[in-house]
Amino acid sequence: MTASVDALVAELASTWPKAFRTPVAPADRKAQSALNAMAEVLRQGAIGSLPYFLSTNDSISWITLGGRNADLRHYADDLRSWIFPYHGPADSLTLVADAGSGRLGQRIADVTPEGYLRWTTPSSNARAVLEVLSTMHTYIASAPAMQQGSASSLSSLRLQFSMALRIGDWSAAASAVEEIDRRQLDQAHRTMQMRIRLLDAQGAIAELLAYVVKQEAWIFSNPRRIVAAILRAVYEVGIEPLEVAGHFQAALNLFKVEWYPRLAPLLEHAEEARHLKAYAAVVDRDYAKVESLFPSISQGAAAYLRSLVPIPSFVANAPIVPEAAVSDPLLDVAPPSPAPLEVRNGASFWTSLHAAVRDGRQERARSLLEEVDSALLSDIEFLSAAPDALLELLSDDAIEARTASRILRHEVLSLIIDVIVGSSRFPSLQHVEIYLGLADGLTYLRGASANEADAQLLLGLISGAVFLDPKYADRCSAIIREWWAQRAIVTRIPWLIAALDTVALLHPDPTTLQTLWADGLILAERKQYRLTPSELKTWRRVGAAIEYSATDAATFLDPVAPDTIHEAIDILAQAGLERIAIVSLQETGAREAAAELSSRTNAEVILVNGLVQGGQTRRAAEADLILFVWAASSHAVYRAFDDCRDRLVYVQGTGAASIVSAAEKWASLRE
Repeated sequence: MTASVDALVAELASTWPKAFRTPVAPADRKAQSALNAMAEVLRQGAIGSLPYFLSTNDSISWITLGGRNADLRHYADDLRSWIFPYHGPADSLTLVADAGSGRLGQRIADVTPEGYLRWTTPSSNARAVLEVLSTMHTYIASAPAMQQGSASSLSSLRLQFSMALRIGDWSAAASAVEEIDRRQLDQAHRTMQMRIRLLDAQGAIAELLAYVVKQEAWIFSNPRRIVAAILRAVYEVGIEPLEVAGHFQAALNLFKVEWYPRLAPLLEHAEEARHLKAYAAVVDRDYAKVESLFPSISQGAAAYLRSLVPIPSFVANAPIVPEAAVSDPLLDVAPPSPAPLEVRNGASFWTSLHAAVRDGRQERARSLLEEVDSALLSDIEFLSAAPDALLELLSDDAIEARTASRILRHEVLSLIIDVIVGSSRFPSLQHVEIYLGLADGLTYLRGASANEADAQLLLGLISGAVFLDPKYADRCSAIIREWWAQRAIVTRIPWLIAALDTVALLHPDPTTLQTLWADGLILAERKQYRLTPSELKTWRRVGAAIEYSATDAATFLDPVAPDTIHEAIDILAQAGLERIAIVSLQETGAREAAAELSSRTNAEVILVNGLVQGGQTRRAAEADLILFVWAASSHAVYRAFDDCRDRLVYVQGTGAASIVSAAEKWASLRE
């Protein structure tokens, strides 16, 4: 940094009057002292201003640089108070993103690649401006330090939690809950529910059950997904081990004594937990219900419970079920088929939700979203009304005009994402238009965010949409373009190529993606960002997919190609992997990634491309690394890896680039 600042100062000093460079008069010596102080400020990484004297029109072009973009904006406000309009025209103050390719521009970019401020004053005011700047800096330096940034709102933290949960970033999810708790932003039972969801997503079932017991979670009014998590933990930790050992009488006794008094109200509305429902029906002596559950519980449990049903009732009412139709959670069988579309007044949900947001009624909005169940997610009117309803939430002037409504809209968007993307049916063809509506909303509300979780959730939404129906590739490309345009920064370059890799092969006119592809590489060159060897392969492959010639692509790729030292090191080859599993229904991307991972690691690579648990998932569960493409995998397959979450890595996007990048990131974190 010091050398870059010195080179810039030398370049600017060549335009300064001789009186400033070799001062004699006291006023000139004072000006030189102010210039030296400004240069020292820049060397320390803070913001400073230096003059560039223009010989053509007797004016000075001042250059303000250093710090972050947010700091520059604050500094611009200071200039408007101290300098303008007294010593120069206020409309000359501009924020410049690109310093240009000239020698001075390169010197500026070396010091501050993120941009700088430029403003002008008459040359005759040089000494006065330097004196004011010196006083301004002294005053600002004497001000007490303020905490940087602003505290995140409840809605932002809930969205952060939802996104982190979806992409498998457990530490970020836990941090969001802790922040809500620490600042007491929400009721205690709601943060309890968030912790239950986190433990459930991590597969920490035993810890989840202990937490549920400690908090007595069953006494609260819980959303359906929390109820499902509680019942699943009770069954998998307390009941199922006894069943596996054949101790069905002990399982029934344990349920009757320990769990029936606590869980009976929860079981009334539970959609799953069929074993627990069967035991509860025995306790209630509701033998008709017991018999109706025989087809959906294990053979062993069904045989035991059948022995408890009075003979006359069984003979009269028990259905005759072929052996092959019995569903046993201990065996590899397909889950029940999705419920058919139901016709309900689902449009009223969106009408009620919109009214709640417009009026700023937080509890009403929350209660509506907490009651969303699988039946509503399959409702024709709910699905048909969703895209327009989401658009209206984002464009309603009445919501925009009220602060409380805008804040609630942000929270509602996070809750909708949580409900839709967190559904066990994700990704579903029925919900594609909702995914795209949520992607538009996320771009509108969070497009300027530098939070990686925001970008990764967006990538998951558009990946899920394109995977389910390639005809949406063009619309997804528009969303990618808008997200990139809102904040084109270095940290988004890997995201950009992963997003382009997702849509390039499916786009009806891939040449329309050439400008976006080139923009990413131009930014990389300007910021001196070097691609890794695998990134270079991906950029080259995507360039070919969008119909760039090898020669044209090379003009963009050569300046950002990896150096030879970097190229010689392959962290994946050094990871010692013997077996890798890729879980994805998007076979093209999975196979391309498998080929590259196999060649780089010499490991066996297993592809899991089924909808249900089976031989593939059993072999995959034994892998050293499990790459789970969540936007193109079923929930049933996801549950197959409950016992090996420590080896499961979430992949953002569905293309080969996303899969390989996830593996590389995992390997780098182990170093």
